[in-house]
Amino acid sequence: MIYNVDNSLVIYENNSIVGKKLINFGDLEYVHISLDVNSQMEEHSLPFDVDFFVVSGTGNIKIDSKNYLLSKADLIRVNNGAQRALFTNSNERMEVLVIKSLKS
Repeated sequence: MIYNVDNSLVIYENNSIVGKKLINFGDLEYVHISLDVNSQMEEHSLPFDVDFFVVSGTGNIKIDSKNYLLSKADLIRVNNGAQRALFTNSNERMEVLVIKSLKS
């Protein structure tokens, strides 16, 4: 089966950031997040590990007060309980595939 972002359920929307749930497979949840230019997601934590794969663009992720630059094809894991926030500060939007390991 093929899952497409355009047909997915919006589960997060805040200003210029949109998150769409693609699918759950077992203990994994797949979410697509699109961040427009100069946008920032509020800092938060989750009780499970989360992987972020940059599909396109550039941006940053803040993990427990440390910033990491992200570019296309980068993958970064955020451990459960860690504070995190995605943001862009360039003239480029960023699209990220988020993979949540619901059983951490």
